[in-house]
Amino acid sequence: MTRAYMNGLQLLEQLRSQGSSVQFGFVTSESQISMREQAIANGASFLLAKPFTAETFQEIVSTVL
Repeated sequence: MTRAYMNGLQLLEQLRSQGSSVQFGFVTSESQISMREQAIANGASFLLAKPFTAETFQEIVSTVL
């Protein structure tokens, strides 16, 4: 059986293409500017790159909850 996998950016793109406006954010070890730009262009609410503190996490996530 072959499984198709997608990354978070692909999932977000698919959600948006289907008209979904669900809030979506990223917690990632990726810190490339291109990823951040692509996430924001597709409507990500936030992108938080590791490492981060508990305070930073709470501050970022509380803006979308």
